Amino acid sequence: MFIVSKLLEVNGSVLADGGDGGVKGGGGSGGSIYIKAYKMIVCPECVNAIESYFKIDLSFGQTMYSTVEDWNGQNKCLWCGYAGGGGGRVSVDIFSRHDEPVIAVHGGSSLGCPENAGAAGTFYDAVPRSLTVSNNHKSTYTDTLLMDFPQPFLTNVYIRNQAKAAVPLLWSRVQVQGQISLLSGGVLSFGLAHYSMSEFELLAEELLMSDSVIRVFGALRMSVKMFLMWNSRMLIDGGGDENVETSSLEASNLIVLRESSLIHSNANLGVHGQGLLNLSGPGDCIEAQRLVLSLFYSINIGPGSVLRGPLRNSSDDAVTPKLYCDSQDCPAELLHPPEDCNVNSSLSFTLQVLLKKSKDSNLSSRDILVEGFVEGSVVHFHRARTISVQPSGIISTTGMGCHGGIGQGIVLSNGLGSGGGHGGKGGMACYNDSCIEGGISYGDANLPCELGSGSGNDSLAMSTAGGGIWVLLEQMETALRGASKRRLPPLLMQILVLGWIWWYYLVVFAFSGPQGGLGADQGHAGENGTVSGKACPKGLYGIFCEECPAGTYKNVTGSDRSSVFPVQEMSFPTVLFMYMSEYLN
Repeated sequence: MFIVSKLLEVNGSVLADGGDGGVKGGGGSGGSIYIKAYKMIVCPECVNAIESYFKIDLSFGQTMYSTVEDWNGQNKCLWCGYAGGGGGRVSVDIFSRHDEPVIAVHGGSSLGCPENAGAAGTFYDAVPRSLTVSNNHKSTYTDTLLMDFPQPFLTNVYIRNQAKAAVPLLWSRVQVQGQISLLSGGVLSFGLAHYSMSEFELLAEELLMSDSVIRVFGALRMSVKMFLMWNSRMLIDGGGDENVETSSLEASNLIVLRESSLIHSNANLGVHGQGLLNLSGPGDCIEAQRLVLSLFYSINIGPGSVLRGPLRNSSDDAVTPKLYCDSQDCPAELLHPPEDCNVNSSLSFTLQVLLKKSKDSNLSSRDILVEGFVEGSVVHFHRARTISVQPSGIISTTGMGCHGGIGQGIVLSNGLGSGGGHGGKGGMACYNDSCIEGGISYGDANLPCELGSGSGNDSLAMSTAGGGIWVLLEQMETALRGASKRRLPPLLMQILVLGWIWWYYLVVFAFSGPQGGLGADQGHAGENGTVSGKACPKGLYGIFCEECPAGTYKNVTGSDRSSVFPVQEMSFPTVLFMYMSEYLN
């Protein structure tokens, strides 16, 4: 402990190292250093350090170690002969520092498990009220425990250089006035692995992540102004208890993912903000079993990035969205969605995008730019002004519908199976001149709001799912350019369109869905499905209510082409006209 009223001059080192490991055991942990002074001067030519860490001498003894499975199921070192000790604690209260000294609080190296050094210690700087957990780039599987955060609140928290910090509590609140930064391999964990029943609150001005990981075992309630990720991951395991199934990430100004960053939840996830959400490029991904993006002014899904709900390959403990596979009734929320922007697990939507509602449309862009991949079972866009799907962009519900369903294909014990039906019947399956019928046709062609049906044994992983639903609501312009396609398999895709949609932006728009699928071997193709639009008044026909061709007429309400008939010459009314002279008596 150093308490100096004015000036502290350091020309050497201040050490509180733990003892070296040897034949008697592993190394000791670092000690404690407390320095309080008005001013500190460090000799730049000298070897200077303020250290509280353990150094191990690798020349001793035989390597001994055992392993344990980590949270990912990989074997990791648990304890080691001649293991490194944990870092100590350093606290510095110096108003003026010149020629910044090296302050190290890292764990000691391990002989038996080189990849599992001692856990990092802590460094507290009292003047800016910042806490730093750094392991000096020494790999470790051991956590530094952060049991409580003080008041008044810390200004900044830094977890970096392969340090691992953990908050292993059932409920905790991490709140700082400035930023929380995870850098260079830093890891921050909330809760206990395999016991996902905790709830955590994280509040800060900024959350910055670079080459780092946040793991949450339970539910996370995050509220920041800016959330920036660079080659980082946020992994939320909310499948342990129904009380922690829903997590919320709120960033009022900005959320940016870059360099293959990932936000992943195996439960319900709401991502909220009042500014921009930007998935910059390849590998950037936000995915959850039920995902809601709400209140943003603008959402950019860059080339190669992914927005997904539900997960493609979920674990057994993941929350499973309930799809209405056995009902032909339209869920009420498809026609009249609630204005609530929070996650509602009782709704049928698995991926919702609800942008901020503004009274003055000139003050809000409310735009969605899709250059990447958007995938879900029931995809719902609401309150967007413009959805622009670029040539590289895909909005897909491929194989995200029902494995069973009303039009499920029939499967025999020998594995022979017919195709699923929806807008048309499924194709027959035939083998050795023996055939079985495909799934039945069902649903309403004018208001398609049913999930596609699958085929195969839905209790096995080998079954095939039908397609999902894409819902567009309220006034919006849909711009689909270039080679952008709804790449969905036959019979499995429905697009439910409500409200006003301006289709004059439709330059090149191709979608598969109404055509029947091809059969394999002796199998038959499925029947074609249906594509329908708004019922057209007299004189207009087709999906987009076009004028009847010259020489034809339609005298009924509807959009069917069969209601358009050619005009017969004899059907024109005739008028007898006679010119009479006024002088004729």
